[in-house]
Amino acid sequence: EHLHPSYARGHVGELCRLSDLVLFSAAVPGQQGVNHLNEQWPEYWRNLFSLNDFSSFDVLRPVIWDNALIPAWYRQNTVLYVRRGSESESKLMALNRSDWDCKKIFHPDHFAGLVNLASRVKNGLGQCNEDEGVRSSARQLLRSVRNRLSPPPSS
Repeated sequence: EHLHPSYARGHVGELCRLSDLVLFSAAVPGQQGVNHLNEQWPEYWRNLFSLNDFSSFDVLRPVIWDNALIPAWYRQNTVLYVRRGSESESKLMALNRSDWDCKKIFHPDHFAGLVNLASRVKNGLGQCNEDEGVRSSARQLLRSVRNRLSPPPSS
């Protein structure tokens, strides 16, 4: 998420050269954050890891999803990637694979925070002393942001 999209493939390749196991987390579209340049859904990253002969094992998100001690963005975005044919893959294949496997999901706690932020911005518009054109443009921008942040439909 902090790398320009043109560097993503090379960065994933370098991670894959360093280990048979990669615990990876990256922001999804609309997540917001400091210096996010490449917010992508998990299958984007899964495809880049797959190019390096890595399989995804979405075994952590179901376990930590409801743990409020862990920041929501980690509960939402963390996926384990494992080199195909490795001993680790064999062991993980013996476990039940999660039906979550890289699904597009937005954590409710994180979404609630973004909705709260949008609400505060909207309420601030009502106090704006500028002309109606400025308020109208700001409302249009807020609608656009709200639409972008809406969770994707379940598949």
